[in-house]
Amino acid sequence: MTYLPEVETVWREFARVARPGGLVVATQREDLWDTRECQAVIDRLQHEDVWTPLEIAGPSPYLPEGYGGSAEVTCYYLTARVS
Repeated sequence: MTYLPEVETVWREFARVARPGGLVVATQREDLWDTRECQAVIDRLQHEDVWTPLEIAGPSPYLPEGYGGSAEVTCYYLTARVS
């Protein structure tokens, strides 16, 4: 999801192409979680009965040694069941 800034559009599309009862599993870097309003998107999709979040874990290690000389990168892991 790092390179796809339209989180809501992408997550809606994931839910659209999954069968009812199927799972959407995604990650989002912690440093982008709030900026992209991920929790609000999750809540909105649940309220609209698009999916039911099963687990939101994190922040957890994602790239423990960073990349490009940067510090450790952490992320959130999302699992949701499509309605």
